[in-house]
Amino acid sequence: REEVKEENRNTPQPFYDIGAGEAAVIVSALETCGGNVTATAKSLDINLRTLYRKINKYDINVDDYRHRK
Repeated sequence: REEVKEENRNTPQPFYDIGAGEAAVIVSALETCGGNVTATAKSLDINLRTLYRKINKYDINVDDYRHRK
């Protein structure tokens, strides 16, 4: 077994940003659904209001994912 040096014992370990992962899933679903928020909520199996809260929380611009005609 390798010993941990004293100076490394108190060094903070990296952590995962769950929010970044959640935002990435929402963005991916928005891309797949062409920016249609209702379809995105259904594809993620979450309530539409919940999705809008998360969109606002992560400052996602839905218009960036809407297909232009």
